[in-house]
Amino acid sequence: MTENKEKKAAMVLASLYGDAFALGPHWIYDQAAIRQNFGDIRELTEPLPNGYHQSKHRGDFTHYGDQTLFLLKEIIGNDGFDLQTVKKQWADYMTDYTGYLDNASRRTLKNVADAKPDPVGSPSHDLSAAGRIAPFIYHYDDDERLLQKVEEQTRMTHNNDEVVETALYFSRVCVQVLAGVPIKDAVLQQLDQVTLNEVRELIDQGIKAADKDSIEALKAFGTTCAVAHSLPGTVQIILHHHDNLTDALSANVMAGGDSAARGLIIGAVLGAALSPDKAIFQAMSSYREIELLLQ
Repeated sequence: MTENKEKKAAMVLASLYGDAFALGPHWIYDQAAIRQNFGDIRELTEPLPNGYHQSKHRGDFTHYGDQTLFLLKEIIGNDGFDLQTVKKQWADYMTDYTGYLDNASRRTLKNVADAKPDPVGSPSHDLSAAGRIAPFIYHYDDDERLLQKVEEQTRMTHNNDEVVETALYFSRVCVQVLAGVPIKDAVLQQLDQVTLNEVRELIDQGIKAADKDSIEALKAFGTTCAVAHSLPGTVQIILHHHDNLTDALSANVMAGGDSAARGLIIGAVLGAALSPDKAIFQAMSSYREIELLLQ
């Protein structure tokens, strides 16, 4: 495996690890309750009973991570992303899915069943679809093709311009980081490429808060699924903890809310820069399967 592929593989693993790291406290919005139930989280955790992920166990993914792994399998197995093929496979996969089924997935499944024209995605403004970029960056070396496919997959479930713009932004950031550009420089340089003023302003909020305590910063931004709340916090954590993946993911989950969507992106960006020791990823239930895919 070439050095670039090794870095890309680390990016994919770190992105999925960011999702798995969030499984236990995912969608708990009370920061005090997270600390009371889990302590200071520095590793993967078991989800609480009767929560959103009660069918899951330590090392598993949330529904976000499961869909990201699904995309990785489809892209590698088919040597690329073909929207019509993946849309059908995704609908079959999600129809039989036993984990949590979010509103965006439910609405998209109905659109597919009703044979709605593309893009079939829901209008959801949730960050989660922008977190599924790592498999695309892993496969595509041509930037133009990469961004085209990232937009197609985002609109497949989230036909929302802000979510698409966010996915494209972080894809560009990851590409630069993989090429050796420091994280802070990539985050700033790619801000100029953002075409939607709303998204640019949200990213800028995160940049301006980079030196603040992450948990307090995210409490102020809000920690819901919506891009308007989740994007500034994602940027803030990436910048504040740019040199330590575990610190970044710990701050992310201790801040509460939709930490799994943020975790996918934080893991991808930091994984692309740091190429972490793969030993930390072995606690993921799907680690061996992912390793075989990335060979």
